Amino acid sequence: MFFCVRKCVCWGGRIHLEENPTKLLEQLEMVKTRFKTLSSQLDKIAADQQKSVDSIQTTLTSTLKIVQHLQQQTDLQDSPLSEVELQALHTFENLQLKGVQLK
Repeated sequence: MFFCVRKCVCWGGRIHLEENPTKLLEQLEMVKTRFKTLSSQLDKIAADQQKSVDSIQTTLTSTLKIVQHLQQQTDLQDSPLSEVELQALHTFENLQLKGVQLK
């Protein structure tokens, strides 16, 4: 809810606008409260986003370890990679993932 921060005053046959300091202070308090609420919500979103990223990295790390283990156990020979696969591998190798040595 916003308050009227100006009022019209007739003075000398002319209309003048005057600021209402009380209403300005009340409105400022409302803005501060809204800012605190939004900041709190943003902090929660950022924390949830970080948890999601951490979870994805953990899952990906586990998957890569399993694949590497299976490849070592089966002595699997890799077939040549396509250009798209090579680009994806290069992009992936540049990511910093927890606990995985890709090179």
